[in-house]
Order: sequence, then C-alpha cells, then structure tokens
Amino acid sequence: MTHAEIYSDASYDAATNCAGWAYAVSMRGIRATRSGVLSKVTIQAAELHAALAGVRHALALGARSATLYIDNTGVIALIEGKAAADAALAAELDDLRQTIALRCVWVRAHVRHGSSGNAHVDALARAALKQR
Repeated sequence: MTHAEIYSDASYDAATNCAGWAYAVSMRGIRATRSGVLSKVTIQAAELHAALAGVRHALALGARSATLYIDNTGVIALIEGKAAADAALAAELDDLRQTIALRCVWVRAHVRHGSSGNAHVDALARAALKQR
C-alpha cells in the first residue's frame, strides 16, 4: 500500500479577515508543497481547507493510506467523524474516509524544536498571507 505523510497548517490575520494555508505531502521520495490565501474565513475553515487539499494531493499521487499531522484538534474531530459538519462537508468527509486509510496525528503548534514538518507548513502559510 502506498503511504503518504501530510503536514497542514493555516495562519489567520484578523485585521484583513484572511487566512494563509499550506500543506506538504511526502511520498516515495517526492515532496510537494502548496499554499494560498482564503478571504473571509475562520481559522478552522482554513485549517480544514489545507488538510483536505493535502489529502487530495496525496490521492492524486497514488496514495492509498496517509498520516496527516495537524495542530488543530477541531479539524481532526471533523475528519474522523467525531464532530458535526454540515451535510455537504459530512458527505465529502465520508467519501474521503472510504477512499484513503487516513490517520490523523495531533502535533503541538509553533514548537520550533518539535515537528519540523509542522513548522515548515506554518511558515509557508504565514508567507502566503504576507504576500497577499
């Protein structure tokens, strides 16, 4: 089974009501990163966007299983089906859970000596927000 490791994060700017998001996917020696900015969203929505975009990218690369490292427990609960979601999101998450064996791992946010993957995507999200 082809396995991917995914890190995702987001950064919010209350002054502009925008959030930068980013993910990194590692699989079979390939490391892909993407980032961007969303307007008029909550940090929770941006974190979820980054996580789902990372999982979709891993699927496009051929992953059948993945470990998602993320610092947002609310997003983990949504992805694992342990928190309520609107009908459209719930359906998307159900499809996702049937398509890929996904394990979510909580990582401590903003720990420089801890998860280098989380620190990397955090920096990408902040950079995307600054370039806006």
